[in-house]
Amino acid sequence: PVPGWDEKDPVFDFTNFTKLVGKYLPQVTELTVQHMLVKNFELKNWLQIRKLVLIDPQCQDSKWSLELENLEELIMENHTPPVKLFASSLVQCPRIQRFF
Repeated sequence: PVPGWDEKDPVFDFTNFTKLVGKYLPQVTELTVQHMLVKNFELKNWLQIRKLVLIDPQCQDSKWSLELENLEELIMENHTPPVKLFASSLVQCPRIQRFF
């Protein structure tokens, strides 16, 4: 948790997130998730995203998956995803050119 974090902070549920972004914000090519509590962190079938930045997301469950075939840049700071899920996610993101 970051300074100012509180147990009462809301948890952002990523269920259907990519489907809704594709429907209502089809031109979005970058996403930054920064200092927030998250659950159901699964980003799939989002063809237009090219860059994903994860800065200290606090996963509240065991779901963590990326299936982003056009993702070119993945930046993670202060975040350690589950090893097996991360490895399988990298396979599902074959166009990553830059990783930090």
